Amino acid sequence: MPSVQDRSNEFFHTVRSVQQQRGMLASAATNLAPVAVEKTRPFAVALKIAKTIEDTNAQIERLKMLTRSGPFSDNPREVEKLTDIIKEDTSKLNRAIADLADHVKRNAGSYSNHRRKHYNAMVLTLQGRLATSSKAFQAILEGRTSALKAKRKRMQKYTGRGISGPTVGMGALMSAVDSAAQPSTNGRTETILDMSDMQMQEFMEAQEDTYVSQRAEAVQTIESTIQELGKIFSQMAEMIQMQGEKLERIDANVEDVSMNVDAAHSELMKYYQSVSSNRGLMLKIFGVLVTFFVLFIVFLA
Repeated sequence: MPSVQDRSNEFFHTVRSVQQQRGMLASAATNLAPVAVEKTRPFAVALKIAKTIEDTNAQIERLKMLTRSGPFSDNPREVEKLTDIIKEDTSKLNRAIADLADHVKRNAGSYSNHRRKHYNAMVLTLQGRLATSSKAFQAILEGRTSALKAKRKRMQKYTGRGISGPTVGMGALMSAVDSAAQPSTNGRTETILDMSDMQMQEFMEAQEDTYVSQRAEAVQTIESTIQELGKIFSQMAEMIQMQGEKLERIDANVEDVSMNVDAAHSELMKYYQSVSSNRGLMLKIFGVLVTFFVLFIVFLA
C-alpha cells in the first residue's frame, strides 16, 4: 500500500502567495486609478457642460415659443417656472466653466504644451457657447418685459382710472345680464344676480387690479433675472479677458522664439561660411606644402 504524503503546508503557502500577489495588483490599480481619472476629468467635465448647454438651449427655444404668442395668451406660471429653471442652469454652467478653467490653470504644469493649449481652447469654446445662449435668453426676457410694460400702460389707459364709463368687457357683461333678465318663452322668468352698475364696476376694477399686479410682479422678476444675467456676463467677460491675455502672452512668446530661431539660423550660417573659408585656406596651404615637398625631392634627387 503506497504511503500518503501530507502537503497541506505547501498548499497553504501557495494560497498565501497568490493572495499577496492579488493584493499588490489591487493596490497598484488603486494607485493608478486617480491618475487616470485626473487625466480624463477635464474632457468628462467639458462633455457634461456641453450637454447641459444643449439642454438649456432647448429650454430657451421652448420659452421663446411660449412668449411668441404674446402676453395676452401665454401662461405666466409656466413662463415664470421655465425662466427660473433656465436662470438656475445658466448660473450653474457659469460656475462649472469657472471651476474647469481654474482646474486647468492649477494643473497646467502637469500638462504638455499641446494638451494645455487644447484645454484652454476648450474652455473658451464653452464660454462662447454659454454667452450665446445667455444672450438669446436675455433677448427673450427683454422682449417680454417690453410687451408686459406696454400692456400695463394700455390697461391703465383704458380702465376706469383713465377714462370714464364702462369698459368693453363691462358693456358686454351688462348686455348679457339684461338679456338674461327677459322672460323666457314658457312664461317663466329666470333668477339672476341683481347687481348695480357700481358693484359691477368695482368687480371689474378688482379683477383688473389683480391682473395688473400679477403682470407687474412678472416684470419685476424678469428685470431681476436680466440683472443677474448681466452679472454672469461680467464674470464671463473677465474670464474671457484673462484667457485672451494668456493667448496674447503665448503669441508673444511664439514670436520671440521665432525671432531667436531666425537669429540662431543666421549665426549658424555665418559660422558655416567661416568654416568653409577656413577649409579652403587649409586646402591651399596643404597644396603649397605638397608642391614644395615634391619640388624639393625632385631637385635634391
